[in-house]
Amino acid sequence: MLDTLAIREKQVQVTNGDWYLMRILPYRTSDNRIDGVAITFVDLTEIKRLEQSLQESTTYAESIISTIREALIVLDADLKIVSANRSFYETFQTTPGETEGRNLYALGDNQWDIPELRHLLEEILPRETQFEGFIIDHTFPGIGRHRMRLNARQLRTPAASKEMILLAIEDTTGIPMQEPQNARDESHQQT
Repeated sequence: MLDTLAIREKQVQVTNGDWYLMRILPYRTSDNRIDGVAITFVDLTEIKRLEQSLQESTTYAESIISTIREALIVLDADLKIVSANRSFYETFQTTPGETEGRNLYALGDNQWDIPELRHLLEEILPRETQFEGFIIDHTFPGIGRHRMRLNARQLRTPAASKEMILLAIEDTTGIPMQEPQNARDESHQQT
């Protein structure tokens, strides 16, 4: 180290579990001569605990998302797919490599480029809106005709550094459509 005059840094853990940043740097005298090294220790224990807590929280959230049967997609502000859960890949018979980083509307031969869906999604971030129960009935390559119920909302991150949208897709194919509650009420009133 004295040959190169380079500063060395290393994170070290001591026997009680605490963490430190050990920094070794050349010691210069007042007449600018190298006369040994100076070693400093900066306590990183709290930062390491926060990192571990964040990792545990991330693992916890990912475990929940991966077990949900509903297909989920996270979109960025440009409506490109950041990530999707296992159910999405299984339902639409695709892979992360074919999906992540692509614009939602470009997936599956542009089958998601539905004007009303486009309008709804493009309003979520600027107007801080959400939608629930948007129905699409479409023939999807590889899986055939399906009816899907979509819900979307802004995904708030702790740092709020990125604006994202969470899109949930429930396959309702084969499930009888329920008429809206107010339509049932009106039909009962007419009899």
